[in-house]
Amino acid sequence: PTPENIAREVEVAVVHRIDDFAIDDFLQSLQVEDHPDPVTGMIFDLKRLKEIINREVVDPMDHRYLNFEVKPFDKVIPTPENIAREVWNRLEPQLRFQNAKLHSVRLYETDDLYVDYSGESV
Repeated sequence: PTPENIAREVEVAVVHRIDDFAIDDFLQSLQVEDHPDPVTGMIFDLKRLKEIINREVVDPMDHRYLNFEVKPFDKVIPTPENIAREVWNRLEPQLRFQNAKLHSVRLYETDDLYVDYSGESV
């Protein structure tokens, strides 16, 4: 069977500085890929997914000044690309479960501006 994806969206409000100060509400869409469980039909337990996202991304980043309060942004410019990459780095190890894996992170800065990140090319 072909793997399927489930997605979870979360909104995170951050302050960051690139050129001038910016206050953004980032909408992040995270996709997990796996084969559905033959008994339950679930790809990944959504409650568990929410707990992992909250622990690894929302709690440490929401309503924070990224440049000063959240590593690695004390040394890395918090562009949407770098934020998406950091979200991936925080979540990918936590979402390896049996055959499940993090498929992609999509970070919306505005309704029509977003970054997709799917890990480093091998």
